[in-house]
Amino acid sequence: MNFVPTKGCNGSLIIINGKHGPFKKCSKCDEIAKSMNSIGLECPKCSSDLTMNRGGIFCTDKDCCDFKVFRKRNNKNLSDEDLMDLLTKGKTKKISGFKSKEGKSFSGVLLLTPENTVDWLR
Repeated sequence: MNFVPTKGCNGSLIIINGKHGPFKKCSKCDEIAKSMNSIGLECPKCSSDLTMNRGGIFCTDKDCCDFKVFRKRNNKNLSDEDLMDLLTKGKTKKISGFKSKEGKSFSGVLLLTPENTVDWLR
């Protein structure tokens, strides 16, 4: 990939280890390039790239957007497939192995709401 900053500063591509994993940026103007962990989907809130790492899915425009889907929910780590279904289909299949606050196991379907938050299908 040839990195050409849109600001025309002639900077070079560098890799930074950020809070949510590595990402690429311009060495001079700090413009963020497409993430190393890009999943090829746009953020439903701001249309920036989305990235996936061990913590979940995050918008690459952290300055202006707070969209995120955490992998861990009710003591259950969601699979990559579950996270992708949530974003592409708007919901997951029925997933078992969640734990309630009382420690009881339960199954459920997660939804991506119109407000771009994750909730249970009721």
